[in-house]
Formats: sequence, C-alpha cells, structure tokens
Amino acid sequence: MNLHCNGTRQSGFKKAVTGFEQKVNVLSDLLYAVRNRKMLGRISFGPVSISTVLNHLRNYMATPGLTRREVKQIRAYYAPYKVSTLSHRKVKAVTGRFSPAYLPEEMFYGYIDPYFNNRSRAKGLENKALFDRLYPGIPMPKTIACRINGYWLSPDYQVLTLDEVLSLANAEEAVFVKKADNSYGGLGVVKASRSANASTGEALSKALSELTGDIILQMSVRQHAGLAKFNPSSVNTYRIATLLTAEGKVRVVMAMLRVGMGDKAVDNFSSGGIVVGIDPHGRLRSTGYDMKGNSTTEHPLTGICYAGASLPSFDRAVKLAKRAHPMLPDFRLVFWDITVAEDGEPQLIEANLIAGGIDSLQWVNGPLFGRMTRAIVREALADSDFPGASENRRKRR
Repeated sequence: MNLHCNGTRQSGFKKAVTGFEQKVNVLSDLLYAVRNRKMLGRISFGPVSISTVLNHLRNYMATPGLTRREVKQIRAYYAPYKVSTLSHRKVKAVTGRFSPAYLPEEMFYGYIDPYFNNRSRAKGLENKALFDRLYPGIPMPKTIACRINGYWLSPDYQVLTLDEVLSLANAEEAVFVKKADNSYGGLGVVKASRSANASTGEALSKALSELTGDIILQMSVRQHAGLAKFNPSSVNTYRIATLLTAEGKVRVVMAMLRVGMGDKAVDNFSSGGIVVGIDPHGRLRSTGYDMKGNSTTEHPLTGICYAGASLPSFDRAVKLAKRAHPMLPDFRLVFWDITVAEDGEPQLIEANLIAGGIDSLQWVNGPLFGRMTRAIVREALADSDFPGASENRRKRR
C-alpha cells in the first residue's frame, strides 16, 4: 500500500515518534484491558479471570500499536462502552487499513454473538447428521448414511449395518466423511476415493477407524467450473453471514469466497485456505489473505486473478441462505458455507450457528456490521455487564 502517493515524505524523527507512540499504546492497551477484563473473559466461554485475559492478549503483544489519534477515534466511536483496540491493531497490521468501526473480537464473541444466538441449543443443532431434517427443501450434498450415537442410519433415518454402509460407498467413485459435530476448520473431513489398490468402501473403512463420534457420509460434490478454477482439488465455498432482524427480515451482513490450497479437499482458512471479499454488488474484491495475514491478488497455485473473476450463482446462494435462516430462528446471526454444483445449483455445506469467525471477514471486507455497527452494539449490549453499559443505561433514562 502506497501511503505517500501525493509525494510527501514522513521525516525520520516523526517516524521514530510514531513508532514509540505505537509501542507505548500496546502496553497501555494491555493495562486498559486488564482493568476492564469483563470484556475479554467470555471469549473462551470460561470464567472472567486475569489469567484468561492474559492468555488471550499474549497473541497480540507482537502486533504493532496505533497512533494516539486512532485510539481516540476508537474510544469515541464506541463510547460509553470501554473497548480494547486489539482487533483494530490486528486488522491494520494485516491490511494496512484503519476504521474505528471495526468490531472488537471480545465484544463480538463475549456479548454480541451470545445475544443473537442461543448457545445452549447450538451443540445439537450444528450436528450435520441432522441437516436433512433441520433444513427441509434446502439443497445440500446427498447423504449416503450417517452415524448417530453409534448407530448407522440411512438418509431417511433407518438403521443400517456397517457392511451395508460400505456397500453403498462402493457404488461411488469418492465420498466425503465428516465429523458431524465438534468439527471446525476442516478438521474431521476426509475424502475416501476409489484407487487401483482399494475400493471406495475400503478407503472409507480406513477413514472411519480414525474418526469417533457422530459422522455423516455424503456423495462427493462436483462443483461448478467457476469455483473449481480457483483450486480444483478443494470444494470452494461462499461464506455468507446473515442477520435475522427484529422485524423478521433476513439481511446479508457480509460475504467472502473461501478457496483451498494444494491437494487439500477443504477450503478452510485454518487449513491453509485463502479468503477473498465479495462486495455488496456480488463482485469479488482484488485482494485475498491466508491465516498468517499474507496477501495475494491471485491464487498462488492456479494463478487466477481475483479482481473481476466471475462468481457462479452467487445471487442464488444468497437466496438459499435467506430461505434457510428463518428455519432456525433461535439463531439470528448465522454464517453459512455454500458451494455451487456443476449445474449451477447452490448447495449448503455447513451452518455456523455460534461464534462464526469474524477476523477474516473484516480483513477482506472492512467492519463487520458497517453502518449498522452502532445500532447493533446498542441493541446487543443495552442490558449487559460490558464495561460502560451501566453508564449507557443512565444516559437512556
């Protein structure tokens, strides 16, 4: 990013002052967060304690600070709520961009997400083995069988033997085996394929020996060429965040494209994948990022340029997310992963009902809620114990 395109130059003294100021602000931010540690205590779904705060903050200590002016802008934007500037620093370190409206992660995970979503019900309803029942009429990869509580079941939930399951798998060139619950970041996803040395069933049997708990077995998705061109080995998806408003409308908050790397079958950010923002008009943005914060304007392996690349059936994927969301009204903020089959039909891969990752979305698109940020914060934190909330309640009276 060219910060001095107008030809002006920053003096060495000014750079040194700015650098010192940023380092001081890292330490002051740490002290500020410790004093207001309630804002950080819920990130890990655990009790509020100084050790919890320090464990979270140590990952940010190497991240450059902000200028005094930027810190003031953040404090003023979120006043009277007392937020840290850690998320803002992380975004700026990765992208070079600054806005006071970036949503602090501690505020999102600790307060906004649990306000919008019923966490006590999420564990069972995020189980992929139940998706056929939870989302009737929503297209998704065809289920071959699922294992729930140790029982193998058919797509219509009739008991099968393991031999019957392996026989069904043998009819396919490849199948996807997925942990149905407690899975994240592409962990517990295995592609079992027929080879010269083994049948699909034999490959599946080997994969099952390494997976415990509930499992879903699905047919392999033949994705649209417009998605496969980015990386053909992975099932690439749109991550679409939607908000069910108080008026009962479904609003798209933000979207991005997730693309895998190398020969991996998954596109997850934490598994080495790349994310690229999608603008409100459904156009792919120009810059993508990996989990380490490395930026690229084209896929490192396929060389496909992001800017201007067509996105197949993105508008239909948005409609799918909007149609599916009211089916689970206990969750007002949902992060959907949707791919597109070769015939152009969007298919639901996963519904992230709680704690959807916001760091990558903010890297590629900007502040999560954009112009809605202040209204969202006021609604979600009005009756909370977030630092500064009591002051806000006094002002409302």
